[in-house]
Amino acid sequence: MAGAKIPNINWAEMRRIAFSEYDHIRDQMEVWRTRPDMFIKGLVERAHSTIIFDGYPEDERFSQACMDAMRSRMHIAHLQYAAWSQAATLFEDLDRKGLETSTSVMKAIKTDRELLGRVAAMVCHVRELERWWCGKFPQVLTSSKAIRPYFIRKRAPLSY
Repeated sequence: MAGAKIPNINWAEMRRIAFSEYDHIRDQMEVWRTRPDMFIKGLVERAHSTIIFDGYPEDERFSQACMDAMRSRMHIAHLQYAAWSQAATLFEDLDRKGLETSTSVMKAIKTDRELLGRVAAMVCHVRELERWWCGKFPQVLTSSKAIRPYFIRKRAPLSY
């Protein structure tokens, strides 16, 4: 942050969001664990918006879409859990240390390597979750009946 102005962040609101999202993913995973019918219903719904490769025979396409939906759902759920659990525990520690402003957090990060590492890890987890959501959003949006006719939905090969 050499020379940059420290942003004025509402830490209390960020904390509420982190705990709300953490509670949400824990509740969702508990429902999936205890109510397999809800898990399967969600997979079937998600399968309708899943874009699969064209190479599958017609009679295998829906089954493949369900498998892709399951992998996607489980991966995103694990990313959510990792990101929001780290954020929640980090905010608890910030509260214990009395760090409630951007200035106090930045000052602490400059002297506490462990805190710097935890903040960096949390940011990486949240950024990875954001990356995955950005990839899923167009699939879900273009699967709606109103918008679908205006798009050619194809799955592109990964490029690294």
